[in-house]
This record gives sequence, C-alpha cells and structure tokens, in this order.
Amino acid sequence: MPQAVQVVAGCVRARNYFVHGSNPKLPLEVVYSLSRFFTDTLEFIFVVSDLADCGWNAERWLNEGTGHSPFHNYLLSYSQNLERLRV
Repeated sequence: MPQAVQVVAGCVRARNYFVHGSNPKLPLEVVYSLSRFFTDTLEFIFVVSDLADCGWNAERWLNEGTGHSPFHNYLLSYSQNLERLRV
C-alpha cells in the first residue's frame, strides 16, 4: 500500500489527539474527516497481521480480487483517502 508509513503515522497522531489531547500535526477538520479511514486502517493492520500469522496468502487474495470482503471498500477508497491526508 502506497505511503502506508505516513498513513499509520497519521492514525497514531489522531489517536493520541483523541486520547491525550496532543497536537495531531494535521488540521482538525482533516483529523475528523479521516477518523473513519484511520480506524479502518488500524483494523486492517490488526486483522491482516493475524491472517498472515495463520498462513493467509495476501498476494493471491489481491490477485484473485477482494470480492465483497470487509476490506474491499477500504482498499478501493485508499487512494482517495491518502490524497485527503496530504494536506
């Protein structure tokens, strides 16, 4: 996933803002508008890491199509959300 490190950094900063009130280093309207994307990103990382530990073949899954998996919309909207993150 392109620029995954930057996306995760945004997730962590947004989480720290909501939990601790620290500076998110993004405009607050961006933090709020991307909060669903940030949540979905963290969920994606958590689930994919568990699936990989169980032997899941991510490359095959991506090549065969994501179908109607829970992450289908996440993957389809990733580029658009990445653009919104680049303020």
